[in-house]
Amino acid sequence: MTELAPTSTLTPSKRGRKKHINEKGWKRNIAKRLRISRKEYQTSKRRRTSSERHLKEPCKDTCKFKFGTNITESQQLQLNEDYWTLGSIQKTMEFYCKFCERCYAITSFY
Repeated sequence: MTELAPTSTLTPSKRGRKKHINEKGWKRNIAKRLRISRKEYQTSKRRRTSSERHLKEPCKDTCKFKFGTNITESQQLQLNEDYWTLGSIQKTMEFYCKFCERCYAITSFY
């Protein structure tokens, strides 16, 4: 009869360190970063590609806000570039607060 070696001499395998989560490398976060910065990106679920965003044509003279006369085309391009290079939603909200005034609606109480 052959004798088996005792099992107590075997040591359990050691577990290594836990891996750190790299959320910046996830596909949906990459797409989100590209979407916020107006670049071309691919959606995470349906794999549709969205094209890069461009500045539209300036307003005509019939516009009630008169953006075409108040702001030159080069200023429009500069504002657009400044806005889209911010890169985060929080910074875009701060950009809005910096350049916009809050208008309160006039309400009448009976």
